[in-house]
Amino acid sequence: MTGANHYDIVIQFHCWAAKVLRIRQERKFRLKALHQMSRNKNLQNTGKIEKAIYTFGLRKFIS
Repeated sequence: MTGANHYDIVIQFHCWAAKVLRIRQERKFRLKALHQMSRNKNLQNTGKIEKAIYTFGLRKFIS
């Protein structure tokens, strides 16, 4: 195994890890924003909206 290949794999892994972290942070932020919205406007169906967005986030993460 050459050094170049090793570094390529390391860089790929770091890119992948950064992507995963960013997606997790986005999801956390989105959920926080939703909680804030529901508190402010006292929306009904917040649970439904939250579930839809969470599943969308998961689908985005898997694909």
